[in-house]
Amino acid sequence: IKSILGLMALGGVAGAYVTQRWQKTLMLRYGLIGCMAAAALVLQRQDMLALYAVSLVMGLSLGVVTVALAALLPQWLPRAQGCVSVGFGTGLG
Repeated sequence: IKSILGLMALGGVAGAYVTQRWQKTLMLRYGLIGCMAAAALVLQRQDMLALYAVSLVMGLSLGVVTVALAALLPQWLPRAQGCVSVGFGTGLG
């Protein structure tokens, strides 16, 4: 399990690094597609190689989505309501 979590962490760091250099809206879209692909892949195969691939893709995708979303939220939410909306959404999650 340590190797699977390590691949997920490696993918997350790589995804965050790549996202800071590209257009955030496009990267958010790719990150969400990557999350969808990882979820579909884990349903197809259950061997160790597939779990390693899913972990890497999931970490990469979540790293991309996290950085892109954090960069885009100030543009999407009004300044006065931004913190309240994010806090409310986090509480619901």
